[in-house]
Amino acid sequence: MDEISLIELFREDADGQLDLLAEHIVVAERAGASGDALTICMRAAHSLKGAGRVVGLDAVVRIAHAMEEGFEAARKGRIRLTPDDGDRLLAAVDLVRRLSRVPEPELDVWLAAAEADITALVEALTAIGLGQGARTERAGPAEAPAPARPDAPEPPDMPGAHDPSGTPGQAPLMDPAGTSPPAIGADPGRAAAIKVSPEAVSRLMALSAEVAVELRQLERHVETLAGVGRSLSRVTSALRPGPGESPAPAFTQLDAIGRSFAAVRLDLEQLAAESRRAADDLHHDVLATRLRPFGDVTMGLPRLVRDLGRQLGKEVCLVLRGTETTVDRDILAALDAPLGHLVRNALDHALEPPEEREMAGKPAEGRLAISAAHRGGALVVRVEDDGRGIDAARVRERAVSRGLVDAALAAELGPDEILEFLFLPGFSTTDTVTDVSGRGIGLDVVQAMAHGFGGSARVATVPGEGTTFSLHLPVTRSVLRCLLVRIGGEPFALPLSHVDRLLRVAAGDLVTVEGRACVRVDEDTVGLVPAAGVLALPAPAGDNGPIHVVVLSDRGHRHGLEVEAFLGERDLVVRPLDPRLGTVPDVLAASLLDDGTPIVILDPDDLVRSIDEDLGGDRLRRTIRNAPARAAAARRILVVDDSLTVREVQRQLLEGQGYRVELAVDGVAGWNALRLGEHDLLVTDVDMPRLTGIELTRRVRADPRLSRLPVIVVSYKDREEDRLAGLDAGADRYLTKSSFTDDSLITAVADLLARSAR
Repeated sequence: MDEISLIELFREDADGQLDLLAEHIVVAERAGASGDALTICMRAAHSLKGAGRVVGLDAVVRIAHAMEEGFEAARKGRIRLTPDDGDRLLAAVDLVRRLSRVPEPELDVWLAAAEADITALVEALTAIGLGQGARTERAGPAEAPAPARPDAPEPPDMPGAHDPSGTPGQAPLMDPAGTSPPAIGADPGRAAAIKVSPEAVSRLMALSAEVAVELRQLERHVETLAGVGRSLSRVTSALRPGPGESPAPAFTQLDAIGRSFAAVRLDLEQLAAESRRAADDLHHDVLATRLRPFGDVTMGLPRLVRDLGRQLGKEVCLVLRGTETTVDRDILAALDAPLGHLVRNALDHALEPPEEREMAGKPAEGRLAISAAHRGGALVVRVEDDGRGIDAARVRERAVSRGLVDAALAAELGPDEILEFLFLPGFSTTDTVTDVSGRGIGLDVVQAMAHGFGGSARVATVPGEGTTFSLHLPVTRSVLRCLLVRIGGEPFALPLSHVDRLLRVAAGDLVTVEGRACVRVDEDTVGLVPAAGVLALPAPAGDNGPIHVVVLSDRGHRHGLEVEAFLGERDLVVRPLDPRLGTVPDVLAASLLDDGTPIVILDPDDLVRSIDEDLGGDRLRRTIRNAPARAAAARRILVVDDSLTVREVQRQLLEGQGYRVELAVDGVAGWNALRLGEHDLLVTDVDMPRLTGIELTRRVRADPRLSRLPVIVVSYKDREEDRLAGLDAGADRYLTKSSFTDDSLITAVADLLARSAR
């Protein structure tokens, strides 16, 4: 093995040991002389020292040896690790991490430039193991300066590395109780792991699904043969000779055939049963190749919470639950940034300083809990704190002051609707911008990630008691747990992650609210919409049986979807639609049932948005019923925005001027509306899931039929580069949403419509 291979091997080994150290140093300094955490740290440092010695990295050997001595002293009870000790130990982890990333040809120069910092850090680490008195006398800097060379850039990030910001690696995590894992050492799966491309896994998933379909065909043939066998047995019995009669040659031959047939049928039944078990094992094993434990993405969070807590002067206990919950690799990677945003927001805004908590009768130490679990076929991730909670009145006031909604409409919105403003880009309730948070970014990233995977983000809060953010996501992108229903006489599938309740309701139990049929669910009144009508399918023939209702939920709203029957639950292998079909409204993907029947998987977001627009429109539209009547030939405007509140504000403004307004809930819905209808002008938001306003504008300009349609982009972003991006895409006007409170939007609409009429 050449020297380069040894360095690469060291880098991989070091990543695992450093992950262990970063994880358990945080535990060790909180738990005092906790044997498990300190033993893990000591053995990881010892392994790191051995690896450094093999490849000739004396700096690593010195640092790791000093760390090992400190851990040993703490484990034997001679000292107790303090937060300052933790700073030095974590600084050592960071320094070795940076060292491991340096390209081998630059190592000698880098080490020479870093020698003074390495020596100072080794002295500080050695002081830890010598005891409290020696530590006071010889303590080094709390953080080791990053080695630098004026003409050398910082080494690039390496896979598996992580820093205080919480990039995931591969080391074991604390279990749900926050204790150390039973196994000592590196992740046992690391050495045996091999890299498999996502495309190869997807092909294997498709093949396993085809095997299941073909196996179902075999099972149906076996069932047919069983029926033939029973018929053959009846014929044989009819020809069986009576007492004292000699059997006819035909009976003898038929009886022999029947016995042979029965033996073959039994063999086939056994083969089908064994094949079914093998197919099920294949399916689950292939699926497992796409899954990783949730703990992979939470690995850096204890370090992040510890460091930010120290920076902000707050005492915080982090509790991790469900770290072994399995999640699709793609979803797990996408969770990294949203979890980081939620943790920073909790530490900066939600959790109070110790003195404020004690005055409120709370423990001085705040509590932050992050959990993951499979519920109803979906992955539910929760970030909970016991802090001050969110002031809904403050959110309402900020929404009005920023011109996002007028005061009258804001007063009508309930607490859940008001909290939805928190997910808008650029929205923040704090006037202070820090290096931790306060810029109004983060929660929109959380919601965009959830929507991108067909999930949802929700927030619940109790003032003075705490806040909970919940992410509802699919467990995997390859297989969905679905509810099968019949709509328009055909089977359809709905991902269970959005299904809140299934009801069978007698027609006499329905209630009518504002002329619309509704059903009572707990203490709520939920509007009812026929699924066949939403999907433009033939309405079923009426009957006197119970009404089947699927209650869909979305960020606190619930909607009743009337279907013809419930057909059970299935795990369906997701098959993306052919790209030549484009985006099909209300359709997420396709799949095959066990018998080979194709089935459409409906898109819950599309359905929920359409229902929300239908049910919520009348409620909000009552504020403009007294608008003056206009000519029937009023110009038709399409408004595209993923915020219900913003859509209704624009509707009020434009319908108040006599325009006919159609609403679309995001860029994809807007594009479909433009292709299917006739419009005189388009008003679109920029930041929307699935298709942004910039991309929508480009599509409009590229379409021969729509290329001359006037387009107004309305956004929260008021930077010059954002305005230029909108205009470069082909927009005729770029306005900020402050235009809702003046005449800018109305003036721009009137001007563009007048020009297009010439």
